[in-house]
Amino acid sequence: MENIINVKHPLLTNLVSKLRSIHTNSYDFRKYLSEVGRILLVEALKNEKMKEKELEIWIG
Repeated sequence: MENIINVKHPLLTNLVSKLRSIHTNSYDFRKYLSEVGRILLVEALKNEKMKEKELEIWIG
């Protein structure tokens, strides 16, 4: 499988351990899962090129 990326990040490892713990309540599970998502998003986009776009904004 060519599209698999192995992410080795110490914070990610720690968060996944907390997700798997039987002592993690539902609030913390959602919080940890959100953080995992952020880390994976950064890893997925780290090689993408940025595009410049001009925006019209309101200055008040």
